[in-house]
Amino acid sequence: MPKKFYFQIFLILLFLTYTINIVDIAYYLFGLNFSIYQKLVSITIFLLALFYAFFYGLKLTSITIFIFFYSIFSFLYGIYTNGLNFYFISHIYSILMPIFLVSFGINFKYHYEIYFNKFIKILKFSFFINIVFILIYILTHYLFNIWDYFGFATNLAYLVPLLFYKKQFNKFYISFFLDFFSGKRMTLLTSIALFIREKFNRINFFKFLIFMIFLTFISSFLYLRFQDSENLARISNVVNVVLSDERSLSIATSGRSDEVFNLLEKMNSNKVSYYIGSGFGASYLSYDYRGLTESEIKHYAHISPFYYIFIFGIPFTLIFYFLLFKLIFKNKSNDNSKELLFRGLFMSYFIMSFFGSILFVSPIFWFYLGTIIIKKY
Repeated sequence: MPKKFYFQIFLILLFLTYTINIVDIAYYLFGLNFSIYQKLVSITIFLLALFYAFFYGLKLTSITIFIFFYSIFSFLYGIYTNGLNFYFISHIYSILMPIFLVSFGINFKYHYEIYFNKFIKILKFSFFINIVFILIYILTHYLFNIWDYFGFATNLAYLVPLLFYKKQFNKFYISFFLDFFSGKRMTLLTSIALFIREKFNRINFFKFLIFMIFLTFISSFLYLRFQDSENLARISNVVNVVLSDERSLSIATSGRSDEVFNLLEKMNSNKVSYYIGSGFGASYLSYDYRGLTESEIKHYAHISPFYYIFIFGIPFTLIFYFLLFKLIFKNKSNDNSKELLFRGLFMSYFIMSFFGSILFVSPIFWFYLGTIIIKKY
């Protein structure tokens, strides 16, 4: 099949990825469980990149070579200590996915002039759909009390770089305002971080300082005025967190700290795992200190660095993030507007990855990493 077939199919899958939150709408409004849909989209993207590499070659980078060779040890060690299980397959996927998706992203970057207009249209349409989705959530949760759960995983923050590329800052302010009602803290933080990154490159220090003072003032006012409201309750939990209280910390982090505590407890039973990891197929028993659910077995952690420490150990994690940061900041001062767009799209996923299981489940993160790699092949 010609290369254009792979790229055109990918753009369709990219749109499905950006609008995957329709799964939440189907569940909370109609009781339909389409959770498998998200997994199918991700696996299809992975298979697309795999077949592309099979027919057109695999482009390797320092970070994917490092991941591959280190994983051989974790694979063998995992078989010896954990045996073959379902978690083992999941960990293999989380390692193979970066290798093929980074390569696919590099190839897309080489041909992006042909597909760039379609790519922009996909982003624009995805942004519009997400605006519609968040309006549906606001109406059904706040006005009609149909949507019981407080929180909607909007993808608006992932699409903020498009607005900056198009110089549509008014749309950013609107999307940020709507995003506030989603109940998700990390989407707001990601949008703010991307906005600061954009403005830092375009305005002088004095204007940037004025903006930060204004932002601090507005944020403080909103918090003091509405700290007891549903919207700011999660922010209030963070501000008032008691670090020595496991339950308080669990509430503030939405259970993320539970994973870290229980993961480290498992590793403490075998101190060697801090150096070489627990290997593929490893799992641990996680307790919910909020008391919302009982214990459950997990094979990952939402805070990505702890996931890599658990599976591969501290040395791997330090080298991995060193290589990752090296790629992120390499030659960014020489980027043109299109390259800045790709870098911004990658940064949106990278920021979110510290609080969600993005690095080991989302092929789009690795695809965008491939688009910002500057290397001659």
